[in-house]
Amino acid sequence: MAYEFSESDLQRIIKLPAWIQTLKDKYPVSVVNTADTWEEQPLPEDYIPKEVEIFYGDDVDDSDLFIRDGKLYFFSLREPVDANVIQVLIDGNWAYIQVECRVILDRLGGVILPDVVVNPEAILHSVIKSNLQNN
Repeated sequence: MAYEFSESDLQRIIKLPAWIQTLKDKYPVSVVNTADTWEEQPLPEDYIPKEVEIFYGDDVDDSDLFIRDGKLYFFSLREPVDANVIQVLIDGNWAYIQVECRVILDRLGGVILPDVVVNPEAILHSVIKSNLQNN
């Protein structure tokens, strides 16, 4: 099923550079996410995020990696939906989107990415969630 752009989506997309607009039919969610955040300022220097989520794919429901307060809470054991797309959500806002090795949004600014602490509970949670999704 094709992605249905709203009128407001199209109004925001038209403000993007032409080369990003050309990606809208192949990567509609990534382009809409970029358009939604396009006019936002980069994150400030020395910004330490509370939450970082990484998504592989254009239209995925769950993050492939979730970090809160420097602790890994979840990582996906499944194959990426589409490794051509990387989307990074920092504290609930899109901060970085890459499509086909081209960066279409970069608001990382001076963000300090956390040193991730991996705990056994996160690994167990990820394995259980993966097994439930596969069965």
